[in-house]
Amino acid sequence: MLVRYAFAAILLPLITLAVSAQSDVPVNAGGAYGYEGYHPFAEGKPWGVVLEGYFVRNKILIDPASYFLRVGLNYDLKGGNRISGGYATQFTEPTDSASDPYKFPEHRIWEQFTWKRKFGSGKRQQFVQRFRMEQRWIGRKTAPAYDRITSWYFENALRYQAKFITPINKKISLNLNDEIAVRLPPPTGRKFVDSNQLYAGLIFALDQKRLWRLEAGYSLQTVFKSSSAATGLRRVNHVFSITLKSDAPFRIKR
Repeated sequence: MLVRYAFAAILLPLITLAVSAQSDVPVNAGGAYGYEGYHPFAEGKPWGVVLEGYFVRNKILIDPASYFLRVGLNYDLKGGNRISGGYATQFTEPTDSASDPYKFPEHRIWEQFTWKRKFGSGKRQQFVQRFRMEQRWIGRKTAPAYDRITSWYFENALRYQAKFITPINKKISLNLNDEIAVRLPPPTGRKFVDSNQLYAGLIFALDQKRLWRLEAGYSLQTVFKSSSAATGLRRVNHVFSITLKSDAPFRIKR
């Protein structure tokens, strides 16, 4: 499994560079800033909430790109596995020549299963797989005014992420992951593969139990005729991100 993951980590950047070499593919430098929390209602209990939100800027900070919010419930299984589900919304603004020429909202219902395994000396390394289904309703506007939502485009998407985390020292860890998004079934006029995102980041523990962490990283994102781009167009995004993450319970045992 790890050999296949390492091979994919080498191959996917080459595919992305080949796509970005095409003259009609815009390349953006973005910044993503946000919060990601999986909070148990009580310490040691399986039920909890998902709270996730971030905003994305084009040209690192200068231009607005999108705003995203995810909420839901999660249930922790044995061995660190987890099932989750809930609602998400996103508001997207045009950023480049591959964008639709208007701002639009999106609503999602999502279901997720996370599989986690620890290994290595002291089981300090982690391999995590995340399977997420999304039912997406995307607001569409029509020319020439583009002044209101005239229809909602629906698609069913599957997102698969493979993540490898290894400690560098007591307070810093390395996070390497790749996420691919596909449409089920493939819709007419759009690719089966929606996007691929290759990520590398550093995790900084903010407390002894690592319940609070600050993560800084870089993503190489390739979008293939996605619902986030105008029909038939592609884009490449270089995204620098800063995310506050937490697994802190709302109620702690005393």
